[in-house]
Amino acid sequence: MGSGFWRVRMRLSVTSLLAIATALVALAWGSGADAAKYRHPMIGRAAPDVLQHLQSGPAGNFRLSERRGEVVLLGFWTSWCAACGDYLGQLQSLDATYRSAGLVVMAVSLDEDRQLARDFVRPFAQQLRTSNDDPRTVGRLYDVEDVPMSVLIDRDGVIRFVHLVHDHANQLAMQRELRTLLDE
Repeated sequence: MGSGFWRVRMRLSVTSLLAIATALVALAWGSGADAAKYRHPMIGRAAPDVLQHLQSGPAGNFRLSERRGEVVLLGFWTSWCAACGDYLGQLQSLDATYRSAGLVVMAVSLDEDRQLARDFVRPFAQQLRTSNDDPRTVGRLYDVEDVPMSVLIDRDGVIRFVHLVHDHANQLAMQRELRTLLDE
C-alpha cells in the first residue's frame, strides 16, 4: 500500500473525528430547543421578593410580592451587552402582547452607571418598566449568570423557567411557557 492510501485514510480519520467532536459539542450545548430545558438552580423555588424604584414605565416602585396573582417576567440586561438592545425590544413586545392577560414585565439593568443604562433603555422607556440594580442585589438574589437572562415567575410567586439563550427557538419556547403560565 502506497503513501496515498495512508493519506486518504488519515483524512477520513481526521474528518470522522471532527464529525464526532461536533456531534458531542452539539449534544453538550444543545440546540436552541434544548437550551430552553436548561435547569437553573432557582427553578422551582419561591421568587425572592424585590423592591425596585422604577426608572421608566409607570411611576413609583415595583415590589414583586405585590404582583401575586400575575405572571412576572424579570429580564436582566446591561448596556454593554451586544444582544440586549434586541432583547429589550423582545421584552417590550411580550409586554404589549400579554399585559392584558396578566403578564408584568420588569427589565432590570445590572449597569453600575445609571446614566448609561437610562440612555440605553430610552427607546423602550415609554412602555417598559425598567429599574437599575447597580449594587446588583437583585442579580445576586436571582443568581444571574449572564445577560440577557429571563426569569418567568408564576402567579403563586414560584420561579418556573429561566432562559439564558435568546435565539429564535428560545423566544418561541418562552412564548409557549408564558401562555402556559397565563392559562394556569
